[in-house]
Amino acid sequence: MVDAGQDAILDPYEGMPHAFQAYPLQMHSPESQAAIGAIARFLNKHLAFGA
Repeated sequence: MVDAGQDAILDPYEGMPHAFQAYPLQMHSPESQAAIGAIARFLNKHLAFGA
């Protein structure tokens, strides 16, 4: 992706299950909040929600 001029980011969260951001018991964890913030920044940048 990077070689093709696209953004490619690996954003691992050690010890967290797949799609942990959506699990009700983990939605308010620091890891979930960080991941949701990263998702929001990505969407704002690439889909122009912030414009």
